[in-house]
Amino acid sequence: MYYSNIHPKYRSYDEFREDDVEDFILNEMDKKVNENVAKKITSIQTLYNKYSHIRSFLKSQGSTKFYIERDQLIEKINLKEKDITEQNILSDETIKTILGFYSKRRESIRNTAIFLVCLCYGFERSTLSKLSFDNVKNKKLFIEDRVLDIPPKLFNVLSELKSVNKKNKVKGNYFFYSSINNSKVLANQSFNEIFKLLGKIDDNDPKWNSITPTAIRASLIRRMFNNNYSIEEISYITGADLINLANIISYEDILSKVKSKKKISVNKHPFNFVLY
Repeated sequence: MYYSNIHPKYRSYDEFREDDVEDFILNEMDKKVNENVAKKITSIQTLYNKYSHIRSFLKSQGSTKFYIERDQLIEKINLKEKDITEQNILSDETIKTILGFYSKRRESIRNTAIFLVCLCYGFERSTLSKLSFDNVKNKKLFIEDRVLDIPPKLFNVLSELKSVNKKNKVKGNYFFYSSINNSKVLANQSFNEIFKLLGKIDDNDPKWNSITPTAIRASLIRRMFNNNYSIEEISYITGADLINLANIISYEDILSKVKSKKKISVNKHPFNFVLY
């Protein structure tokens, strides 16, 4: 639609130029200028994927004049790598600050457990609300058709949470319950509110408002990929299907990793320091 609006007169695919893609990306960035940090990061990552789709489509149509590589194009329009990743949002220091923040507030054990589960598995809110101690056996989490290891530090927090739930006379065996009604399992919106609390760490820093289960999930998937986890392993642990993974890990990312020939002997969990 963008291309047809700019060039209403028909042009063949061979007339499609690098400048057209550059203009399109700049146009997309302008649309996002008033959105918050997390949205901006996601949108620029999406631009990477759009570039890959455009390039693949043109190649499939026999175009031979679209030579520029993705990173060359990004460099050409002066986008920096730090602008397209959320690495700084979930730095080690940030994670320590979050854990310290939750430890000093009401429902500290529950909220800490929620955060650590997100860091460990990247679960969506709908999955978080279904987690049950009935599915924990021998320090493993049985969920759907998967069996996931529970790291030691996370297991200790979950054990403490189970004791707290019992002390509060919770009627049920799920992980996460409402603090107002101890027989009501936390709903999706309630998880949002727990993460919104992080904004109180620093009202002037939008970073804290950008930390959500969705942002953590995307960061975890990207970091696992960079830490030499296979696509199959990432899908198995996070429960993300291939379509969702493709929205986070682009073809260009895979190509770049293969070309780098970087070999990592151990696929270490990205947030190992707070889980093991």
